[in-house]
Amino acid sequence: ATGLTVTLDDLSAEGKKLYENRQTLINNQRTRFFNDWAYDLLLETEARARGTTPEKLQAEEIIKVAKPTEAQIKAVYEANRQTIGSRSIDEIRPQIVEFIKRDLESRLLDALFNDLKTKHKFVPVKDVNASDLKPMDVVASIGSRTFTAADFETRFKLLIHNLQAGIYA
Repeated sequence: ATGLTVTLDDLSAEGKKLYENRQTLINNQRTRFFNDWAYDLLLETEARARGTTPEKLQAEEIIKVAKPTEAQIKAVYEANRQTIGSRSIDEIRPQIVEFIKRDLESRLLDALFNDLKTKHKFVPVKDVNASDLKPMDVVASIGSRTFTAADFETRFKLLIHNLQAGIYA
């Protein structure tokens, strides 16, 4: 509102913490955007090399996930007994199976990402959170292809804007 002044002391404890950590939150999210972008670029590069699509490459990795064994299910159940409470293993088996599958899928995709970084010579060059970052600064390369800060900002402009707006809303 016009003429209304809000100081840090006017904020709740949670509001103060969010305000004081806003740049860290933004930088962490920008780093996640960068990593997701790198993964997408590497998948596209590999898909082109294999004559397929990025989606098919991911699907090929995910299909490698085996059905969880009874021992894995029991281990997760026992490790989480305090959270589970009095529910039996049979009651929560579907959730445990899904948890194990998602965890294994995530590990396989992380391994694929690491393999592709090596195979296609991915090099992060300049941190996307650097205070002196200029549009033409190279932030990453894949083989001989380079990607600039402007490429990154263009790709994530709306998401970054929404992130910043959400912090101040």
